[in-house]
Amino acid sequence: MKNLYLILFLFVCSVTNAQQFNPTNGPTSGMETSKFVFVESDLMFTGYGYHLLRSDNGGENWYVVTANFADNEILPTSMIRKGDYIFLSSWLGDRVYRSGDNGDTWDAISTGLSTNMVNPSLKPNRIEVSGENLLMSSMNYTAISTDMGLSWQRIEAIPEDITDGVNQLESGLYMSSQDNQSPFPHHFIYKSLDNGTTWEQLPSVPSIPSPGIAMQQGTSAFAELNGYLYSSCAPLNGHGLQRSNDNGATWENVGAAYAFNTGKCVRNYDGILYFTDMSGAYKSTDEGASWEEFLNADYDFPCADAGYITRYNGKLWISTQKGPISYNEATGEVSEPMIRNGSLTSMKAANGVILGLEYGKLYASVNHGNSWTNVTNNFGGNTEVLHFSVDGNTWYAGAFKDFYLNLFKSTDYGQSWSVVSTTPNGSGGTAFFSYGPQLFATGTGADIVIYKSTDNGATWNPTSLTVAGDPLSYNATVQGFEKHGDMIFADIGYGFAFSADDGETWTARKLTSDGKVVGWLNNFIRYDDWSYQILNSTDNGATWTLTTDGFPIFAGIIQYAGGLGMVNGRVYMLNNMESGDLSPYPGYYYYIDDGSTSWTPAVNLGQIPWNVVSIDGTSETDLYVSTFDDGVWTNANNTGIEAATGTNRFISVYPNPATDQLHVECEFTGGLLSIMDFTGRVISQTPFVNSRQEVNISSLKAGMYIISIDGVDKRYQSKFIKR
Repeated sequence: MKNLYLILFLFVCSVTNAQQFNPTNGPTSGMETSKFVFVESDLMFTGYGYHLLRSDNGGENWYVVTANFADNEILPTSMIRKGDYIFLSSWLGDRVYRSGDNGDTWDAISTGLSTNMVNPSLKPNRIEVSGENLLMSSMNYTAISTDMGLSWQRIEAIPEDITDGVNQLESGLYMSSQDNQSPFPHHFIYKSLDNGTTWEQLPSVPSIPSPGIAMQQGTSAFAELNGYLYSSCAPLNGHGLQRSNDNGATWENVGAAYAFNTGKCVRNYDGILYFTDMSGAYKSTDEGASWEEFLNADYDFPCADAGYITRYNGKLWISTQKGPISYNEATGEVSEPMIRNGSLTSMKAANGVILGLEYGKLYASVNHGNSWTNVTNNFGGNTEVLHFSVDGNTWYAGAFKDFYLNLFKSTDYGQSWSVVSTTPNGSGGTAFFSYGPQLFATGTGADIVIYKSTDNGATWNPTSLTVAGDPLSYNATVQGFEKHGDMIFADIGYGFAFSADDGETWTARKLTSDGKVVGWLNNFIRYDDWSYQILNSTDNGATWTLTTDGFPIFAGIIQYAGGLGMVNGRVYMLNNMESGDLSPYPGYYYYIDDGSTSWTPAVNLGQIPWNVVSIDGTSETDLYVSTFDDGVWTNANNTGIEAATGTNRFISVYPNPATDQLHVECEFTGGLLSIMDFTGRVISQTPFVNSRQEVNISSLKAGMYIISIDGVDKRYQSKFIKR
């Protein structure tokens, strides 16, 4: 086995021209969370999902930090500075990280404690500075370091394994902890007056489960103001913030007018209390008697699993589900978040446009994923999209609306949709597909029926379908269609059907377990979701062979394989083993050329998270990888559709500067008109349907903006000033 690893390692290392994949601003309905925000002037860091992100321009742009980390994925949870060093804690690995050059490079420091634990996974939640010492709370113990993090000792005075919410306040150092007593955990609060050397337990814990004094994963649980100690908590009584003025002997709810969810973070800045819970952020100027909400669900990025608050230069920075946001204390302005999350369960990229489906919503991007538009709302009414297809500049979507499956069509980048057809013969249907002049649809019931129409759905005729082998009795509904080369595929749950004659006749095959099938004439590739195998068939799916040539395996099984997609005659598959798993070379994606059965490593995707959902692309050099709740990644140049060149192409905007109305003239029609600020953030989008069009800009703030008209393969841009 060692020789196999060595051969494959040398093979992988021989790959040249490796490309860098970068995160885009993926669709906004994911749940990945920014764990913290570290701010020093324009230098910022945030722990986001399995990655450490860095900004060198005050949060305008972010990129993934990959240098010197010992783990492929680190899942960072907190960051703090002490002297010349920045310390970073991570849930993955028996270590913390330390940087002496402002985060340019990182040293992994082993705590040396996990071998003494029943659970060897440390999962450190937060690091705090107290005097000359460093304190660490984690899911397994509390530890102290007196030598700048080089060595750690467990604090025996805090016997509970789960600790968090460590905070250095003026009155002392506080730590919350939790045991695992059944049926409810008990919560404890400890206090130290000597920088963590000795601890006392506050008399606040009754013999029954605490009414809410709880540790909060990766957040700041304590603050103090005018003799009160405040604790954010996980309450049993509907309030997420409590306070005590007798050293924890008794506690009272704060802000009874608010039914706070689980408390996250509480801070005192210049006599003003700031507090976050599951749904928003609040501030109080009267010691918590009344509260003003300044961040809520209307912004669509609640604090949820994070809500960490820090302050720098007149701004509060808050970690949210959509990334860090800022709150200007003077003006009350809330910034837009840095959005990267979202998981597209299927993607199609063509003609400069990426389409992706997530939770019944269809998203579109015309600028390599930097911004996304939910075009589902343009269907009207309560619509759930099941699948979609792209035919040149025409988009098709099969969607339920008013209890019927309809085939929708759009030729203006999803800004408007028309119903092409409903399901044939009133059968209900499960899937629609368009290929050139042919439309395909399916009925429902025990027997699978695939219908075909050549007159845009006016009439439908059943096609011939045969089932080879065992009947497709389980989940026997067509869930979608795809076309590869001369073949059309129908996904039928635990099986598939294929046609090589434009859908006139179909052959269905049953699979032993669920998995995605892609391929071309006489050469299928199947990915088995449950046993992590890649199988190849050269007889139209009648027999299958495990494909391992060139792909790292263990005991005949490809561990942690993720993402299977066909792009321009190549089948792509990601090997996403983490460092320390069975493979010594994680993060490469591999491809098979048409007709081959040997996998070739292409690009190191070490910085991409492990939970890949789908892969697609516009060419062999522009690939898109969708991950579960960690965004869409691409190796494209992120410059958007290529700018128009040549003297015969023009765009004119006037008057310039403008106050309320902007007149736009362009030789191109039928595209998408976007207004962006100079960070590239899209402010508004509307179809550009005429060569002359008026745009209302009265709601814009004064400043300079970019106006862009995007066609299929060209872009027209200009600048204008709003008075």
